[in-house]
Amino acid sequence: MSNGIPVDCSFEWDAGTIGGRSGTMQVQIASLADYRAVVSRLIPGTLLFDPQGHAQRVRLTDPDHRPPRTFPAQATLRVVEEPFREDDPRDRMRFGNNFLQAGAWVLVIDFQPPSPDGQPGRLTAFCDDADSYAELRRFVDEPHGSALSAFDGRGQWYVSRISDTGSVDHPFPQAVTVTVHWARLE
Repeated sequence: MSNGIPVDCSFEWDAGTIGGRSGTMQVQIASLADYRAVVSRLIPGTLLFDPQGHAQRVRLTDPDHRPPRTFPAQATLRVVEEPFREDDPRDRMRFGNNFLQAGAWVLVIDFQPPSPDGQPGRLTAFCDDADSYAELRRFVDEPHGSALSAFDGRGQWYVSRISDTGSVDHPFPQAVTVTVHWARLE
């Protein structure tokens, strides 16, 4: 559910507040093509997800960076952290389902989990295209429910769809809100 690219990087931030910090990004680059792919996404600003699935929006401060002369290399890029846009995902979570024998990433804008005692929850997901919406529906519509896992220790929930706001008749990308309930394992 994501068209992202993996990036091996670390940050050193100057003094400042989150959402407005500037600093350097150290990126491990294997080839010139990889360097160009990273820089092309950073020029207008992009979302980066850490190993715990938390997002931050980062943009290059100077788009005129010279690539390293040899590869593999470590590139140092000046960046600024920007505030989230309205429909930016805040987290990257994982669906899993034994009946489907599959798993998929979901980019989460907001999640209010359902409770096992019957209170519904709400998952607002970023769907880049009709395929990512179909993949979301595949997991939330599975009759046995699907496991939705956070990677920061918040937990795992078994969810099934009650309703959603997505439509293949509307243009993508879409922020799709799915009302979910706790799936009863039988």
